[in-house]
Amino acid sequence: MKILNYYVIVFFLQFVIVLGYCHVGYSLIANNPFAMSNAKIKNVKGTTSDGKFLIELEYSPEQAKKGQVTFLRIDLFDNLMNNQTRLRHVDCDLIIEKDNIGLFKLSSKYGESVFHAMSGTFLASYQFNETGIYKISVELVGVNFIPITPVFASFNVAVPANSSENLSISLAS
Repeated sequence: MKILNYYVIVFFLQFVIVLGYCHVGYSLIANNPFAMSNAKIKNVKGTTSDGKFLIELEYSPEQAKKGQVTFLRIDLFDNLMNNQTRLRHVDCDLIIEKDNIGLFKLSSKYGESVFHAMSGTFLASYQFNETGIYKISVELVGVNFIPITPVFASFNVAVPANSSENLSISLAS
């Protein structure tokens, strides 16, 4: 009887833990603007330092504010000869910094050294909790399973002090 009680308790605790993870995951999925057809999405484009790759960074909500989760979608394209072809099997990373201090690295979230974007697209979310200028960098280190010299495209994120103003993302100079 004691063994049965033990298994019931263990099963119940595992059920509660899984339910908690599902709730958190579902809330992010349910609020993800890239899954909704009527969401307002803003975008900014930039090329890597060598000009070979085009990075399109989309973000939502359109009126993103400090302390609110901002959803990001990054699309990666080949930018040679004005032929913007979607890249496949890209080893890359998304890095967010403020004052040259790393705050977020997508690959670290998954315990990997790089993130593999099979379709040349990946999603992330981040909550900008402080005002000021943040830097979002997209790093590419491999394309089609072939390592390349790492290249970056960087974007500036301005988080205003005034709560009535929205954050803005622009190409870093």
